[in-house]
Amino acid sequence: MTTTIEAFADYRVVGDLGGGGHAHYYQALTPQRLRSPAGSAPLVHAEHVVLKVYSTPCGAEAFERAVHELRAYAAAGSRYLARVHDAVLLSQFLYAMEYFPLGSLAGPSRPDRRHAVQALADAARGAHDLHEHGIVHGDITPARILLTDNGGRLSGVGLTRVLSSSTAVLGTGPAGQLDYVDPSTLVGQRHSRATDIWALGACLNRVLSGESLFGDLQQLSALQAIRTIQSTTPVISARLSAAERDVVGEALAPVDDRVPTAAELADRIEGLL
Repeated sequence: MTTTIEAFADYRVVGDLGGGGHAHYYQALTPQRLRSPAGSAPLVHAEHVVLKVYSTPCGAEAFERAVHELRAYAAAGSRYLARVHDAVLLSQFLYAMEYFPLGSLAGPSRPDRRHAVQALADAARGAHDLHEHGIVHGDITPARILLTDNGGRLSGVGLTRVLSSSTAVLGTGPAGQLDYVDPSTLVGQRHSRATDIWALGACLNRVLSGESLFGDLQQLSALQAIRTIQSTTPVISARLSAAERDVVGEALAPVDDRVPTAAELADRIEGLL
C-alpha cells in the first residue's frame, strides 16, 4: 500500500516528484512564514517550492554541517544556481528550493536541442561560480539541471557525504547515477573542480545522445555498475556530431589535459549552439 505524505513541518505537499536512492522530491506550497515574514520583504514570491527529503535519519551535528554547506552554496549568489530557501530537521533532513515547472534535463519531456545545450552551458557556469567560492558540487546529473524558459539552473550540492560525514559514494543510489561520477572518485580520489567538469561532460553526452558512457548501467546493481565503470573505458556516443564529441572529450580527458574550468567548458558548450 502506498502512503500519501500530506506535509513536512509547515510545508503542505501537493505533488510527488520522484527520487532516487539518497532522497525524494516533493512539490509543496510555500509556507506563510516565507511568503510574508514579519517586518521584511517576502523571502519567496512563488506559490510552490520543491522539497528535497533525504532518506536516512539525520542528527543535529549532521544538520549543522548540511546547513553550513547550503549557506555557502547560497552565498555564491549566482544567477545560474537554483535558489535554496530553507532547511528543516525532522527525523530526516530536508531543504526547500526554487520550483521549476519545466522540470529537469532528466524529465520525460525532452527540450529541443538548443534549449538543452543552453541549459547545460548555464549549469556549467553555475558549477564554475561554486568552484570560485571554494565549493565542489559533487552530484551533477541531468536531474540536477533544471529548465527555465530559455536555459537552465544547476540545483543543490551533493550533501550525502556531508550528512554521513563520509566521502564514500560506493554502494548508494541508483546504479544509473554512477554514469555521471568520475571513475577516479570510486577509488578514493576526492571530488574536485575537475570531477565536476567530468560530470558535466557525461551529462552532455547523455542529454544529446540518450546514451550512457558505460552501457546500460540501469540493469545492474550498484556494485556491478562500479565494477563495470572501473573495467571499461568510457565511450562517447557515435550519435553526437564531431564538434559535440570534441567538447565531451575535453571534459572527460585525463586531468592534466581536461578543460581547466567549468567556465571554459560552458564557452565550449555554447559554441555548439
